[in-house]
Amino acid sequence: MQITFMLVLSVIAKLVLISVPQTLANIICIYAFNKKKIGGKNFWIAVTVSLAAIFVIRLLPVCFGIPTLLCMAFLIILGVYFLKLSVYRTTIGVLVITVAFALLESFTFTVMTSIFGEDGFIKIMDNDFTRSLVGFPSSILLLVITLIIYLLLTSHEKCIGGSQSQLPD
Repeated sequence: MQITFMLVLSVIAKLVLISVPQTLANIICIYAFNKKKIGGKNFWIAVTVSLAAIFVIRLLPVCFGIPTLLCMAFLIILGVYFLKLSVYRTTIGVLVITVAFALLESFTFTVMTSIFGEDGFIKIMDNDFTRSLVGFPSSILLLVITLIIYLLLTSHEKCIGGSQSQLPD
């Protein structure tokens, strides 16, 4: 009973503390680089579908960056075919969010290793629940940075005449 409870708790923690903020950041970044206003049910459908798909991809028994590449491909396909956005801009958005997340994770792991030491950090990462707690700050920071990027890229865009971007479609 206790093992089942801890497993459920760790899945909920991973979903709420890491997957939801990262998924919101992914979709917002795609909108930002396409200079499209967030709104409507397509945004929430994209978030929900992306959350489910990326969560399942992360559960696959593969490693060495394959889940990351699959998630990137899924996000590009979602942006282009479902959200009807530019292939180029969507790809740039996905690449930017992936690099930003990798940098934030590296920074978080470096800070945690310096605080807890290498052995303490390994013990923390062995537990799914504490791993979710460690990943939470970088997920929230990623979401905040993405919202700032979105505001910067779309603030001067007024729905008159469309986008004046220098990026090709």
